[in-house]
Amino acid sequence: IPALPKVGPELIGQHTTLAVRVSAFETLRTLCATAQSALLSSSANYQGQEPLTAAADVANVFADKIDYIIDLPIQGLDKTSSITDAITLHTIRP
Repeated sequence: IPALPKVGPELIGQHTTLAVRVSAFETLRTLCATAQSALLSSSANYQGQEPLTAAADVANVFADKIDYIIDLPIQGLDKTSSITDAITLHTIRP
């Protein structure tokens, strides 16, 4: 989605848009509702690397960069989420 001018580069990089994930994962929905806020996160991998799918692997790779890991099943998801431009509906990542 288009980012407001006040959105910092740490969230959008060199882009003018912001990626937003709307999760069906009930634990995350409950956490957001309880916090009355969205959550800020990134993918569990470094750019160009395969996504990490086990909590222990995430903890090993990002030990000094994360505050907490919620170690729950990923609800049968076996691939990364798709990314669609909200304005053009163009699929960026299938």
